[in-house]
Amino acid sequence: MEIRIACIGKLKSKAILELESAYLTRLRKRCQLSIQEIDDRPHAKLSASERRIKDSHRVLESIGKHEALVVLDEGGRKYSSYDFASFLNGFITTSSIKPVFA
Repeated sequence: MEIRIACIGKLKSKAILELESAYLTRLRKRCQLSIQEIDDRPHAKLSASERRIKDSHRVLESIGKHEALVVLDEGGRKYSSYDFASFLNGFITTSSIKPVFA
């Protein structure tokens, strides 16, 4: 299974970078994983909501024809481990569509 993670900007915190490295090492044993860091261009004259809209458009532009965007949001739908595994299994059985988490 191939998974891509698209994110705006780069991580800066050393502690978060170490956690990321540990998780990526574990995940790469089970799937093909790539990280796409989308440039977080400064938008000095834009409001926070306008910046989010611009950043969202950049993420959407990065989605390929055979990819499905899965938006990760702490206020979004909650999955149990079993339900999330079932969700991912849908991508495994549909090999032409690859998930992109953002």
